[in-house]
Amino acid sequence: MHLNTEKLILSLKSPVGVGAVQLEWQTHDGSLWAATGSNRTVHIFDHYGNQKAVIAMPGSCTGFGWDSEGTSFAAINDSSSFIYLWNSTSSKTEKIETGLRDPLSFMAWGKNGLFIAIGTSKGNVLLYNQRAGRKIPILGKHSKKILSGAWSSDNLLALGSEDKTLSISTLEGDTVHSASLRSEPSQIQFSEMKEDERSSSESTISAVVGRRTLILININNAENPLELAFQQSYGNITTYRWFGDGYILIGFSGGYCIAISTHVKEIGQELFQIRNHRDMISSISVCPLLNRAACAGDNNARIYDLLDLKESVSVISVEQENRIDCCAWSNDGRLLAITGSSGNVYIYLTRLNMLASVWQPYGTIAVLTSLKEVTVYDAALKAICHLQCELEPVFLACGPKAIALGLNNHAWLYSALDGQLQRKLQYIGSVETVGMNETHIAALVDGKVHLQLIEETAFLDDGASGLMESGVFPFRESSTAKITSHALAKDCLIYTTNVGDLVYFSLSERKPVSEYRHAVGWKKIYHDTSGTLLAAVDIKNHGYLYSPVKEILLRIPDFPVHHRGLLWESASQINHVFVAWSDEKLDVYVYHAERLTGSCIIRLCSTALASGHTPLLLQGPELLMLTASSKLTTLFIPELGISSGGKLSSMSRNELINALQFSLAMGKYDDAWDIGILLSDSVQWVKAANAALNDFRLDFAIRIYRHLGDISAVWSLEEIQDIEDLQLLSGHIYMILGNLEKAQDCYLKSSQPEIAIDMHTDVMEWEQALLLAEKLAPQRIGLIAQEYAQQLEQTGDFVHALSNYERALSSGVENVNQVEHQRICHSGIARCAVGSGDVNKGVSLAVQSGDRTLMKQCAVILEDNKFYVEAAELYETAGIMDQAAMLYTRLKNWTQVSKLIQYVTQPKVHIAYAKAKESQGQYKEALNSYELAGDFESAILLCLNQLHSPQDAVRIARRSKSTEGAKLIGKFFMDLGDYTTALEYLVMSKNYETAFEVARQNGQIQLFADILGDQASQDDLTKIALYYEQERNFLLTGKYYALAGQNEKAFKYFIKAAQHSGDDEKAINAAIHIVSTANDNHLAVQLIGFLNGEQDNIPKDGKYLFRLYLARHQYREATKTAIIIATEEQNAGNYKDAHNLLQHMYKELSSHDITIPLEMEHNLQLLHSYVIVRMHIRRGQHLNAARLLIRVAESISKFPSHVVPILTSTVIECDRAGLKNAAFQYAAILMKPEYRDQLDAKYKKKIESTVRRPPKGSTDAEDDLTPCPFCNTAIPSMLLVCVQCKQHLPMCIITGMHVTKEDLTRCPSCLFMAIRSEFIKIVDSGEPCPMCNNKIAGEGALVIWTKPIKPKSN
Repeated sequence: MHLNTEKLILSLKSPVGVGAVQLEWQTHDGSLWAATGSNRTVHIFDHYGNQKAVIAMPGSCTGFGWDSEGTSFAAINDSSSFIYLWNSTSSKTEKIETGLRDPLSFMAWGKNGLFIAIGTSKGNVLLYNQRAGRKIPILGKHSKKILSGAWSSDNLLALGSEDKTLSISTLEGDTVHSASLRSEPSQIQFSEMKEDERSSSESTISAVVGRRTLILININNAENPLELAFQQSYGNITTYRWFGDGYILIGFSGGYCIAISTHVKEIGQELFQIRNHRDMISSISVCPLLNRAACAGDNNARIYDLLDLKESVSVISVEQENRIDCCAWSNDGRLLAITGSSGNVYIYLTRLNMLASVWQPYGTIAVLTSLKEVTVYDAALKAICHLQCELEPVFLACGPKAIALGLNNHAWLYSALDGQLQRKLQYIGSVETVGMNETHIAALVDGKVHLQLIEETAFLDDGASGLMESGVFPFRESSTAKITSHALAKDCLIYTTNVGDLVYFSLSERKPVSEYRHAVGWKKIYHDTSGTLLAAVDIKNHGYLYSPVKEILLRIPDFPVHHRGLLWESASQINHVFVAWSDEKLDVYVYHAERLTGSCIIRLCSTALASGHTPLLLQGPELLMLTASSKLTTLFIPELGISSGGKLSSMSRNELINALQFSLAMGKYDDAWDIGILLSDSVQWVKAANAALNDFRLDFAIRIYRHLGDISAVWSLEEIQDIEDLQLLSGHIYMILGNLEKAQDCYLKSSQPEIAIDMHTDVMEWEQALLLAEKLAPQRIGLIAQEYAQQLEQTGDFVHALSNYERALSSGVENVNQVEHQRICHSGIARCAVGSGDVNKGVSLAVQSGDRTLMKQCAVILEDNKFYVEAAELYETAGIMDQAAMLYTRLKNWTQVSKLIQYVTQPKVHIAYAKAKESQGQYKEALNSYELAGDFESAILLCLNQLHSPQDAVRIARRSKSTEGAKLIGKFFMDLGDYTTALEYLVMSKNYETAFEVARQNGQIQLFADILGDQASQDDLTKIALYYEQERNFLLTGKYYALAGQNEKAFKYFIKAAQHSGDDEKAINAAIHIVSTANDNHLAVQLIGFLNGEQDNIPKDGKYLFRLYLARHQYREATKTAIIIATEEQNAGNYKDAHNLLQHMYKELSSHDITIPLEMEHNLQLLHSYVIVRMHIRRGQHLNAARLLIRVAESISKFPSHVVPILTSTVIECDRAGLKNAAFQYAAILMKPEYRDQLDAKYKKKIESTVRRPPKGSTDAEDDLTPCPFCNTAIPSMLLVCVQCKQHLPMCIITGMHVTKEDLTRCPSCLFMAIRSEFIKIVDSGEPCPMCNNKIAGEGALVIWTKPIKPKSN
């Protein structure tokens, strides 16, 4: 709610005496108002408060009012029988005698004529026709005082009386209907109830009955009135008014205001109810023009919007009054009169005349903001100045420097900067409209435009004397045309006339520079900011756009029939956009000056326009408007500001598509690009590209096609992008868009009309191309005819193709190889002659040409036309033997076929020839042709049945791998009883069922399985397994179940085989393989249980458990098992087996980058040291052998089976190597009782001698020192743990010493480390690697090892 938005412009203190005041506005013009009160006079004022008349009467005024035209005012009083009439034109008052002797109590003017109804206190009536001066007295209309009444638009008179009746009478006084009521009627009004079918007449009478109910009487159904009662809390009905489409606003003494509907379905329902007044509502006034209602009560009047009654839009508080008695709106809604209980009258300005003007280039706005005040705003709506007018203006014009306003024939010029009056102008007649630019003012007066300078002296100083100073238009004095509209652009006056003239008059050249004559007269014109475009409306309300530059007039599509105005976009944000509006909607248009299809206007969109709003300025998407209350407001047109506010990302797909269409329609291609990116739709991209081409925006189309990856389109557009000839460019674009007809028109108008020929040849419209070539380029007829003939030939139209080839041959050609052209034409003539039936001519030309390709082409045509003999001969002449032989075969000319058969490569020819030879009994020739043709089945049948040569059949079957042939051979050998051979060919023929049965019956299942090999299916393998299961061959049963992928069954039968067959090792190994490949933990648990003897209490060899763990990559378990097995083997004296086992396990762990357990490494080093002793003894390296034996003897407990032999060898080798102390040490051990008896007799004396002569004072030679490979500390070479860094050192597999970094290699086979120089000696002697026992290729295989040695855990 807004307070005090209405402006108090007049306040009169008790103009008609103290107390209640009656007030009524002039009906038509609304500039006058009449009031009466306690002083028994009627005063008439204008809206400025000037008193126009005073009517003195002898008694109190009992009724007054204005006629429907607002010309006459009438008043009556209770002490006189006269009617007092005042004429607003002459300002004279006259008295009319009514002839009634009773006090006058009521009067009312008719709605559609100058007649008055007057009622008396005794119920009599007088009808007075002012225009005719006729009086119709009606006595006894009612029996008591007439209280209230009203006229309808159909001139029916309703009257209410104290006799509690309501009568309805005609204009002649005849009673139409009379209704008896339960109480006195008051406030009678005519209106129209809201019904399903609208009526054009006022058919409803309403009246307040007894101040408590409201009665509604339909004069078409007067016998059934409706009486509406209201809540007791509301109080009495004090006032009511009809509004809108059959609605009633009612005020009550309790301060309530409600709204009801008179629609039958809604009667009895309150649509709105509010209590905004403490005491009663004294008066309600409705203004249909503003669609507002004023409700007076207490000391204020509240204004409501009739479309939304929930809240008052403004409140007028009259602080100096205790109570407001009356409020009344002028007809035009500009003024609201309020009377107080003290007798004071207050006039409020509620709506100004909508008077505004805009200077579009600057955005300067001048608006009438009060009756005599104009406010000037800048483009930001900031007030620049206020102009105080002498009178209320009726026209207003805004220029860049001055503001013109005026009334009748007077005009005042004010400064647009400070609001000071600069100049007064007076014309010979009333000014209709005014236009201004920077230098001139032009006024339309009585059909002529008066032009003059705004500031005469200023232009003389500025040197602007070249401009026309003044003039009257039309410029020709003899012209009888009247100017209907005009405008001033920067340097010209634009005007239109009632006879259709549209003139641009140059102020500098002082002459018309553009003229157009329309079929009918013009009504209004609107120019853009530059003046180069003009929108004009003719007397038929058709809208047009005129361009003086192009001198074209375009009809504006869907132009509003009841248009109120038109406005151009002025900020140059959107090119050539304008809006036109009617009372209800606003249409947006865009003009395209240069388009592929020509200049055009597009209706972009429509939007609703609020009632009473007038557009003033369009800048981009923002439309500045003047409201009915002369306030400025802005409307955002979303279609013109699609990208404004960054809302694109929140739009739906359909909204984006619509936004894209609007952007393209306005030529806003940057916005279109952003929308296209969001849509990411190739269809929409192509539409955008086509729109860009239509606007000659090739750069944008190229950008789109580059984005789509359409390289050919990009290249095509880039080739034409720089063409300046607009017709030529248009032709290319039409060609791209596929409109060939338009493209041809443009090409022919361009500087290069021959391109039209190229276009038609490109799309193969040859007839059109030839017609154009005859006119434009005769030298091209030959080549076009040749290409046309080639196309006709391809479609089989040989007759027309022949005529075009001959035309091409006879026509000259330029810039073409003449020889090649003639060759093509001659070849075409030959082919078409053959095709059209002239075989001899065509064949003769083809043979004469010597061209094998041409002869083949002609032969093909002959063959298609079933000239087989001629075709075959031509094929043979051309050297195409396959086709020739084929046709001779079809003709059964075997003599000719036999001549050509050696050159034939096509199988079908050979087959046909072979069958012919077979039928003639020439089997060998037939066999040869069958084989050449690849018909191996026929060849095998021939060998078996005719030539009786199964060996040839077998040869052919094996070479060809023919399935059908193998089946034939298998059947042949089965018939002979050779099942072994038959089995092979049955399998080869994929006849597995038969092969299996033959193998089963003849005990050849294993052969069957071997022949199947990898091509065996799971079904075949399952059948074989079932067979061996029946035969109780569990090992083979398991094998074939495993191959069939049935792992559980395979495992089951492998275990059975291990339990019941002698070959348990193979069965257990197979079971291990199944478990490892199936990776089935359940099977693994079962196998481990079996190996541990859980099923038969017979533990199996530990090597199987080791293999299982190794196969399942359970290296920890495998390692433990390997150590256990190796230890058992070592204890048993099987040192080689233990050595191999540990070496294999070592290699497996290393390959998987698993740390070698120290126990395993130590055991392997110890075993390997013992294994290589014999190699060193054999090579005479006794010292090395002795040190290796000492290493073994130090761990003699690990060799329990050979303690005595090992120690014996240690004593002997130490003695040989000169290690006397070591020899004595181990000889003494051998002399112990537990070992002495086990000594070999041949070494016993030697050992006893060693013990008897111990070394005295001597020590054994120290071991050589070599660097540790990790810390480089010098340590004994046989030491395998560094005393410094405590690292376990890799042992050389040749010497048993630790390795050194400087002389290091690895065995290429087992990858164990060795001293390279020592390994080379072994390789040179031809001995294998002592670790893996594999031969080494040569010294080159021992690569020098340079990588760092990986330390082992301590």
